[in-house]
Amino acid sequence: MLVHALGLDRRMWRDAVPHLARQYRVIAHDLRGHGHAAAAPLASDLGTYADDLVRLVDGLNLPKIHLVGLSLGGSIAQQVALSHPDRLESLTIIASTAWSNEAFSARADAAERDGLAAQVAPTLTRWFTPQALAENGWAVRYARDRIRRAFVSDWAAAWRALAAIETAGRLSEIAIPTHAIAGECDASTPPALMRCFQQIPGSIFEIIAGGPHMLSLENPVELSEAILRGLSATDANAGRKFEAA
Repeated sequence: MLVHALGLDRRMWRDAVPHLARQYRVIAHDLRGHGHAAAAPLASDLGTYADDLVRLVDGLNLPKIHLVGLSLGGSIAQQVALSHPDRLESLTIIASTAWSNEAFSARADAAERDGLAAQVAPTLTRWFTPQALAENGWAVRYARDRIRRAFVSDWAAAWRALAAIETAGRLSEIAIPTHAIAGECDASTPPALMRCFQQIPGSIFEIIAGGPHMLSLENPVELSEAILRGLSATDANAGRKFEAA
């Protein structure tokens, strides 16, 4: 189960899915307030997204899943691991945070004050490398389009839900095989921040060389290979903890 980033939708996994689907059934969905779920009742906190995800898993009759989340998706995945641990085989946290930041609420306020067109440039420069922005390929054009087309209310609600994140103090409670993946050049959730996920007992940590924040869009092959390495370790251990890196 792939959980996308704030402001985007399930299509951010487009170029990763073919690699992952060679070994696993892959499911990607739109979060509340995103993609085809835009203008749904607003999320009040990360728990709203987590409960939505578990209802989807129930609706698909899946007893357990490997849960993979990037950015906001990784923060939601942490919430699922804490509130519904029995539903997970493993947890993969990519370019994510467990720690709040004043900038999160500020981004919600800025969108309400200035509109979403004004959020495009600062957001894309956080998400992509300068080279990717200069080339302006599908990934950058897709992300730009998603930001511009979002509803301000959905965007602001997601940032405020992330601003209220409370998983940092509970990371040691996560008892699921966990793999944290960072991008070497990520300005939003740099490797130094991501290393803090090593507080999760038995977790492993990996850095993708040259990778930005939006790893699934700019480095889909490298990210897919990293995800599969972690899932292979889970399957090989038959649900036991990873060996710490």
